[in-house]
Amino acid sequence: MKNVEDGLFSSLLNRASIQFDEGQLLSEIEGKRVLVTGAGGSIGSALSRRLMSLAPAQLILLDHSENELYQLGVELEADEIGTPLTFVLGNVCDKPLLDEVFIRHRPQIVFHAAAFKHVPLSEHQPLAVIHNNVIGSYLLADCGIRHGVEKLVLLSTDKAVSSTSIMGASKRFAELIWLGLCGARTRSVVVRFVNVFGSRGSVVPRFAEQIARRSPLTVSHPEASRFFMTAHEATGLIIGVLWLSASGTLFVPDLQEAVRILTLAERMIEDAGYAPDKDIPITFCDLRPGEKLSEDLISAHEVSYPTAHPQVRRVESPVPSARVIRNLIAELQKASACRDVVRLLEIVCEAVPEYQPSAVLLAVVESSTEIRNR
Repeated sequence: MKNVEDGLFSSLLNRASIQFDEGQLLSEIEGKRVLVTGAGGSIGSALSRRLMSLAPAQLILLDHSENELYQLGVELEADEIGTPLTFVLGNVCDKPLLDEVFIRHRPQIVFHAAAFKHVPLSEHQPLAVIHNNVIGSYLLADCGIRHGVEKLVLLSTDKAVSSTSIMGASKRFAELIWLGLCGARTRSVVVRFVNVFGSRGSVVPRFAEQIARRSPLTVSHPEASRFFMTAHEATGLIIGVLWLSASGTLFVPDLQEAVRILTLAERMIEDAGYAPDKDIPITFCDLRPGEKLSEDLISAHEVSYPTAHPQVRRVESPVPSARVIRNLIAELQKASACRDVVRLLEIVCEAVPEYQPSAVLLAVVESSTEIRNR
């Protein structure tokens, strides 16, 4: 997949690669105790590998997947770099576990990559998505602030902008938590990035598998488009915002042009030595529940400003007070505990008023209500 990523980057993205000076990244990480949540996932594992090269004093890797955490450990330990590694099998929604991790290992920097991210699947699982992405993000931020962590970094997504999916709305809610709960000693930062080439479950590996089988490539819509970054760009941005940031700040990459998914499909077929629609057909399956035709990095209610990095923008976003956030979370925890999906959705819409629930999600809510009333 690395060769596919490198080849497509130069031919499709039509822009200079986003680069951070390695010395700047090293100055933020070297000698620090660093915690990564969701460490076994596509972004979490890429970030963990990048952090290993920056000489942290300790790398604490938390993930709820035993297999992914094990595989990451095998890979990192094989590098024999010498950084002490600590593996934590657990969930960010487990408050006692988080307290134990922070007391025992005293992380100074936290990168929060743990999240449910698959939009169509999430539309059928609103309780799980909100519990993990919103309540989990709150518990981690609150824990970090209580234990005096120096820096908290939330990995968000362009799907949080003008959300049409529960996943996107959950990430916007998490952004508000991270931006609104800044402690006196804790610098809290959000980085909103985009689709990463080659990440598990994304379009590039799916197209590659379809090409290998000589089966039709399935594209949602002829005009569907997405922003893309390489894993190296994404991890550089995630770490680099520490060098750019003040507390309570949201950052986005300055990406001028999205890539049409149809163009991506055609280019991948051609790069494999075939002719689109002749050797390998392209079919359209329409947008899936919660998906948009295109994504934005900044909403109409936000204003962006340049930073010291020419390819990164600082975004000013309306954020509720810490008191309002904590009240919303308290209500959300009650609704989640009794599986009250109607109330849960009301709270999400109150926190993220621009969110427009899909017909599929509303049907799931109605069905869940019928079950609760039996």
